[in-house]
Parts: sequence; C-alpha cells; structure tokens
Amino acid sequence: MWESFSCLSYYILGIALFDEVFFMKKHINASLKCIRYGVLFHRADGCPDEFFNYAHREDAEYHYRLMRNDDSGLYRQVDFLIITKGLPIISKSLHFDVEEKI
Repeated sequence: MWESFSCLSYYILGIALFDEVFFMKKHINASLKCIRYGVLFHRADGCPDEFFNYAHREDAEYHYRLMRNDDSGLYRQVDFLIITKGLPIISKSLHFDVEEKI
C-alpha cells in the first residue's frame, strides 16, 4: 500500500509541476510576442535624444507623422521603431538637413 501511495504522490506532484512549467512557458511566450512601438528623436543640439514608447502602432505612427514637415531645426533624425523581444528595429526614418549645434 505504501508503494501505491508513493506513486500517487509522485503522480500528483508531476501534474502540479507540469502545470507550473506550462503556465511559466505560456507566460514567457506571451511576453516574447509582445510588440511595442516607439518614436526616437535624435536631437541636433547635443541634448539627450527623446524616446516615446507606445502600446499601439496607430498612436506611434500618428506621433511620427506629425514630424514630417518639421522645420524647427531641433532634430536631425526621427525614427519609427518596432520593438519585439526587447530588440528595437528601425522601420522608417525621417532625416532633416540641420547643422549640428553642439
């Protein structure tokens, strides 16, 4: 009888561990699939670059499109970023003809 109890205990423990590993694996996979968007402004005056983080692509693209006709001279480049698995990828870029003001 003790052997059958022992086997049953291991069986229950195995199910519990399997569920825990399955949950963790599912959570990790979901976080790796998480896609974020960003707009990165490269300053021309030597100040630190500005980065804006978005959960929705439409919001990031709206902010990016606002800069198409920028004539302020503050930025030398604006990048639209897609961030997957923690790695940013430059999807598109705007370049401005400005003198570096360092």
